[in-house]
Amino acid sequence: MTIQESLVSIANTRTYFLMLADSLIDQELNRIPTGYRNNVVWHLGHIVSVQQSLCYRLSGLPIVIPTEISEKYARHTKPDIFIQIEEIQILKENLFLTLKQLKADLDAKRFLHYKPYITVTNEKLVNIDDALRFDAFHELLHLQKAFQIRDVNMLSNRDEK
Repeated sequence: MTIQESLVSIANTRTYFLMLADSLIDQELNRIPTGYRNNVVWHLGHIVSVQQSLCYRLSGLPIVIPTEISEKYARHTKPDIFIQIEEIQILKENLFLTLKQLKADLDAKRFLHYKPYITVTNEKLVNIDDALRFDAFHELLHLQKAFQIRDVNMLSNRDEK
């Protein structure tokens, strides 16, 4: 997959994430079904946070989102409070602001160095091309999880009635 193909894949995934988020109210975005660790809004924040780490931190560049958002939705985290609508809106906005900035930084050739990294799936990332390919895969996995959570929540709501 080329850089351009990775960017298209990420943009498409984020479009679906935004559509999903826009179709749910804040209570639905925050609900964690039995047997799950996270909710839809966590997955939304997580893809933004991980993209920043994979692309910027491992390239030795500053991230473009607030550190508190990056840390709150990083790997091995889970929601510990109800995420308010204002923060949800910030996360939704960052879906495409971060992608736009990433494209600009790629065009400016800012990603000159990369600290090799082994992913949880044991894939070795050695440059920004690898990071983008992996990020496209990673974001799609989390989109699938978010839809799964939505569906489980919908079934639970139906069964409770």
